[in-house]
Amino acid sequence: MREIALEGAFKDIRQILESLMVYDGRIIFNNEIAPFIFSNYYAKFNREHWAGNEAKVRYHILAEILKIALSKNIISIKDIEDNDDYEILNLLEDSEDEQIIRELALLKNGFKINKDSGESGFFLRKKFRFVDPMIFSNEELTRLSEINLDYKKILAKDREEVSKEEKIIIVRN
Repeated sequence: MREIALEGAFKDIRQILESLMVYDGRIIFNNEIAPFIFSNYYAKFNREHWAGNEAKVRYHILAEILKIALSKNIISIKDIEDNDDYEILNLLEDSEDEQIIRELALLKNGFKINKDSGESGFFLRKKFRFVDPMIFSNEELTRLSEINLDYKKILAKDREEVSKEEKIIIVRN
């Protein structure tokens, strides 16, 4: 809902929230329109933000930084468990380790993502995430994709897109 609010779509938020109900211990929708609105936003945010190439590369870079920091005993698993993100970033920045500082700069200063057919790149894998809400319609429970062909097509297209692996290389700005 936070992301929908950031889009300024307060009318959609109201419609979504007013269409929720509890049925047999589950949160479901009581009509077909609101879950379609909600699911379209989810698919859009997943494509553009959560599973977008830039987000995936940022996760990859951060994971590499953490692996380096752990292997050099700059941070420990206990540090990760006991500290918040800000404190971990401070530990990394304060390490003065050239490799870590260089990789952190990549996150701060930005990068470009180029397709790579050579040996230096890596495969950018994406995970297919989706919602297919339950709807109480005609006195029975059904999934949105079972009654809305447009949404079923959106899911199929997104699933196909995510299944494509790309070999990429990260280029510093």
